[in-house]
Amino acid sequence: MPVDSAIPVFDIKIMNRLLRNILLVMCPLASAGVKAEMSERVFPTTAEYIDTLEEKSNALYSLALTKSEVAENDSMLYKYYYYEASRYKALAKFDSASIYFNKCIELDSTKSQPYAELAQYHSYIAKKNPPKSEKEVSLWDVSAAALMQKAVSLDSSNINNLEMHVEFALKVRDYKYAVQSLKRLLKLRPDKMESYVLLASTYQELQRPYDALEVWNQLESVYGYTTGITNQKFIIWVNYIKDNKKALAEYDKPIKKYPYNSSFAMNKVLAYQKLGMYRSAEKYLFKCKKKYPNDISKINLELLTMYMRVQAPKKIEEVIDVVLEDKNTEFDIKGMLVDELQRDTICSGVVTEKRLKRFVETYPNEHLSYLLYANYLLSSGRMDETCQLLESSLKVDSQQEEVWSMLMEFYSQKKNLSALNSTLERAVAAMPESFEFRYRQGRWKLMNNDRPGAIECFKVAVDLSKNLDMFKSAMIACEIADVYSFMNDTTKATEWYEKSLEIDPNCILTFNNYAYMLCVQGRDLDRAETMSAKTITAEPMNPVYLDTYAWIYYTKGSYLSAQLYIEQAIKNCPNPLGEIYEHYGFILYKLGEVDKAREAWKKAYDLYEIPSDELKRIVENGELPEK
Repeated sequence: MPVDSAIPVFDIKIMNRLLRNILLVMCPLASAGVKAEMSERVFPTTAEYIDTLEEKSNALYSLALTKSEVAENDSMLYKYYYYEASRYKALAKFDSASIYFNKCIELDSTKSQPYAELAQYHSYIAKKNPPKSEKEVSLWDVSAAALMQKAVSLDSSNINNLEMHVEFALKVRDYKYAVQSLKRLLKLRPDKMESYVLLASTYQELQRPYDALEVWNQLESVYGYTTGITNQKFIIWVNYIKDNKKALAEYDKPIKKYPYNSSFAMNKVLAYQKLGMYRSAEKYLFKCKKKYPNDISKINLELLTMYMRVQAPKKIEEVIDVVLEDKNTEFDIKGMLVDELQRDTICSGVVTEKRLKRFVETYPNEHLSYLLYANYLLSSGRMDETCQLLESSLKVDSQQEEVWSMLMEFYSQKKNLSALNSTLERAVAAMPESFEFRYRQGRWKLMNNDRPGAIECFKVAVDLSKNLDMFKSAMIACEIADVYSFMNDTTKATEWYEKSLEIDPNCILTFNNYAYMLCVQGRDLDRAETMSAKTITAEPMNPVYLDTYAWIYYTKGSYLSAQLYIEQAIKNCPNPLGEIYEHYGFILYKLGEVDKAREAWKKAYDLYEIPSDELKRIVENGELPEK
């Protein structure tokens, strides 16, 4: 039995949720954070390095030393091994390079660079063979850290090796040695911010908060007060030392030093809120209004977001209009706030229709303002007005695929087919690269018996979706084949079923429909059985796939096997299907169970809206098919 391969379109029941999703995309919640990351180092191989090595190697070979002469001179032999190792490394022959670096160590274990080179090699292997779990530590990483530790112990002035040692040591959680190398780095480069950050973070890992504070203080002495450093010190006082008073005091220092800069004051407001001290935060914000008159917009915005955070609708009422009407506050921020309030069950009443109307009037060129108002009307069941606002939103920005879809769903629900078709045509014109709209256009033409037109739309949809959604592309190709099959164009149907399997070799729907077509045509039944068996393996309880499998067995003359699978199909079919019972009747008839066959055919006849002529003859006239 073939399956309708139509990709499901939008259901009116999910319209409200769809608009919510649109608004969520339009109004992402802002989040801020500072994260120091170490850049990954790749085992280096550059053209310039290769040229340098070749030059050095050639200079060495030009000495024309014999093997015995090299062997008698350890210094020269060390250079030979080192240049050979470097040459192999530059050629990306890392295994050979490691052998020669090890030989260098055998000759002279006091030089640091061979250890450093081997450490990089072991780190390289670790990256190529990561552990299965994030909690595990690769032995290659451990050896890389140990080798680099040896290198920096022999030469603590090499900044590059110290940096790599910090990276390797932190990776294997060897914080003690990481601290040592970070301290050395800061002596060599006291202006390097990354080293301060890593050292402070490492101290925090070691549960040494006062040492971490000291490092942040040192960084502050180099770079001056910054909100990032102050926030980090606040975290240490609160989370590690448990002293909220001193944590808040960290903000007072920069506030005093920069009396006209509100950034630190606003950070202190956030600090109050993190500690759950909302009353203190509110009082402080009112003080800030007097102290920073030029930053009133920012302060009012913070007041509103804090009231939203604690779900205080009465307080929100006091400040929301000030924020929404403030020209200095960006539209995107206002849209995000309105959307957040609409989704809040306690505070949603603050977003009144009057406010939304004024919002649209203030921002007539912002499509989001119409969507926010549309969401309000939709929740009130005012569908016609919702539709008008969606149309207005599309006039501002026609590239809103979800909004087009909502409009189509609206007209479909209203059974306004003319408006539905017109909207679909406009959507295709506005977004010609949307395979979803091309596909819907094909479905519309199919519903109106324009099969050639439907096929052309489906073909465009297949091309547009190939690189975006392989599954849907294969499904649409299958639907093209189904249409050709219905039109009795077996050659084209076969071609498109094959194309569908080229796109997605595991498309179960194509296996079923292709197998059924072959079965009905009575050709290539072994392949039909193989394809149908794959559908049963994938979905053993699917009644449609079981019916196809049963019908293939029937066509091949294996009536007992056909009976087994058709009865499984009936058992697993919650809503009886006429085609399954019609097939059941023919299978029972072949097994000699004529009375049961008549019962099955009668049930099929009752289930069909339009029974086939053969079924009519059987049920209405009592004619039995030939055996």
